[in-house]
Amino acid sequence: MAFTLWQPGQRITADRLNAMVGDWVPYTPSWTADSGTTTLGDGLLSGRYQIVGPTVNFTMRFQWGSTTTQSVSDSNWSFSLPVPAYTGDGNTWQALEAWIFDTSASARWQASAYVNASTQTLTAICVNADGGFMDSAEMPSQTAQGSSTTSVQPGSTTWANGDRINIWGSYETT
Repeated sequence: MAFTLWQPGQRITADRLNAMVGDWVPYTPSWTADSGTTTLGDGLLSGRYQIVGPTVNFTMRFQWGSTTTQSVSDSNWSFSLPVPAYTGDGNTWQALEAWIFDTSASARWQASAYVNASTQTLTAICVNADGGFMDSAEMPSQTAQGSSTTSVQPGSTTWANGDRINIWGSYETT
């Protein structure tokens, strides 16, 4: 995609500068698992994004509710993208950032996430989680940020009401 900010000799105006940066637009991601079913119930799932040239800046938040369920606890989670990711030139994995928060322990973990352009989804990965992928069976087992204690081992702490994950970053679009 060719993206021209302005042509030689054109004046820079407020309208032209505003046109270079897109507005933040809300979107509602979908939440899926690689096996079984997911039900958001009274949980929260929201996001917003901005397109600047061929780049998408976005943020999304998933919060487990008291009626949120997943039929297979150790299936891996994915979330939908706000706009399709670029799939050319073999660029199928684009890195993102994530934070995971355990309400009951008041602990948070830094995690990684990625855009999978082949499936047009995003997935969070956390050290010491089962297989590295986030699922409802567990919280991470590493020492939480801002905590002097280590959380319990994988598989023994499940996601509960108020726990959340935030994923954000930038990726290339078509």
